[in-house]
Amino acid sequence: MNKVYPIKNEDLKKMREYFLLKNNIVMYHLLNIGVNVALRISDLLQLKFENIEKISNKRMIAKIKEQKTGKVRIVTFNEVARKSVTELKTFYKKSGYEEKGYLFKSMLKTNYKNKRDIPITRYGVNKHLYNAKDFLNIPYAIGTHSLRKTWGKNAFEKSNSIGLVSMALGHSSEKVTQRYIGIEEEDIQDFFEDLKI
Repeated sequence: MNKVYPIKNEDLKKMREYFLLKNNIVMYHLLNIGVNVALRISDLLQLKFENIEKISNKRMIAKIKEQKTGKVRIVTFNEVARKSVTELKTFYKKSGYEEKGYLFKSMLKTNYKNKRDIPITRYGVNKHLYNAKDFLNIPYAIGTHSLRKTWGKNAFEKSNSIGLVSMALGHSSEKVTQRYIGIEEEDIQDFFEDLKI
């Protein structure tokens, strides 16, 4: 498997604009939710509207059973993810779908024509991410795993707690998390250079 990296914030902004420009609403919202809920792609693609519970205007959760670990996990949707869920419902309704079933429906012509409730595939997501990366001349590798890594990298930068991020991602050690989110020797050198006491 080729190594992929977290998406830099400036590139994430460009990718959002790209998917809107291409009128690829499903990928736009998959990107938004993917970088905000820290789910593995296998779990993200299995999310259904029926899994999501609106607790209040500011609280939305989903209860899922992780495919990799078999553990039941409660996922909290932040403001960005909540907005994407609402906009996906509106988009599907306008497209003739019922407001239920998979969150990220495959919009291939045959599926769209027959209004099949089939999720986009991991391969499809990778293809769309690669096309965006290529079009935008992003110089590093991006794939489905980049979504969860992006969450991890941003969570670490905000919290400065590798332990908290490691627990949230369900990693066995902080060292695994450091490698996972791309904390490299260069980052450590920059840290020493920037630290002035």
